[in-house]
Amino acid sequence: MHDLITLQEAAQRTGNNPSTLRGWILKDVIPGAVEIESRGKAGGRRGYYPTTIIPEIETAKRLQEAGLTLETIARARTLALELMAEPEHIAGAEAIAKTGPAARQWLTMYSEITGDPVAREALRRLEAEFTAFLTLFVRNLRENMSDVIGQIVVENPNNI
Repeated sequence: MHDLITLQEAAQRTGNNPSTLRGWILKDVIPGAVEIESRGKAGGRRGYYPTTIIPEIETAKRLQEAGLTLETIARARTLALELMAEPEHIAGAEAIAKTGPAARQWLTMYSEITGDPVAREALRRLEAEFTAFLTLFVRNLRENMSDVIGQIVVENPNNI
């Protein structure tokens, strides 16, 4: 269990309360236990977490300090981890619109904390997708605005 730590250890190392971290786990802000040890009939259970929980806690803390809600952080983490796990994964327009900026913040902070090249590459891909999405959005907005303005002129020639 050299790559695993308890939630108590994670809390001590990050300056958090274990109950806060348990709440974050329930909301998918940070990962859950990957191994659970039973300690007998009256001893309860002890969960073990990947050591990567430490930078994920630090990332979540920074995002919360920046004003993001736990729900937004959880969605951002999910998209970010998908991009990190699957190099060919392309975030769809809806995911970019709903979660793209928060996922960008998550990947930026996580890669700053860890120096993880996979996170940096996922961030680069997300930024490229975000740029393409915004370019299409602005292009469509321009085209639609011309139509809307033309319609207003036709319907209200005296008010212009």
